[in-house]
Amino acid sequence: MLHGTDPKLVIDNSGGIGGDQIDTNPRILGVALATKDGFRLAVQNATLIPRRTQPNIDDAFSPEDGLSISRGSVRVAISLFANAGGWGMSNIDFTFRLIDGTLRLIGYDRTDTQRNSGETETVSINYPSGRMSDAKGRIDDDKETKVWRKAPASQGPTVDQIGDGIEFDPTK
Repeated sequence: MLHGTDPKLVIDNSGGIGGDQIDTNPRILGVALATKDGFRLAVQNATLIPRRTQPNIDDAFSPEDGLSISRGSVRVAISLFANAGGWGMSNIDFTFRLIDGTLRLIGYDRTDTQRNSGETETVSINYPSGRMSDAKGRIDDDKETKVWRKAPASQGPTVDQIGDGIEFDPTK
């Protein structure tokens, strides 16, 4: 994961909510493959992780746990949290696999929480199995109602087809 460093894209927010500076530089997801001559860039994407443009919205990407690679899959985790101006928050995990030279979504998990009411909704899609679940519950209760159904597509979109990861709706 690369993060742009253009000083023109760091906004002065002195005395405002959300910190003295807002770094709006884009994050770039790149996948390089080892070859006998070194590494070859296979995939590059600068839209999945949204840029931070509003001081009341936290950075969507956490450098500590936002990216992992395991067993041939790339997991990107992003979140939406407003420290003012909204009650909703979201945690979203994208699991990709390199297929035919591009990153294709094989798993999607999104949990939306309403901090004022405590209601939760979780959508989980496993594209290879063709299964999807919707679960509704509350943060103060372990009970949830889960409904299983067929996934909205037989294969997941590529990372470039997703666009902004916060705005992505896999059911459309």
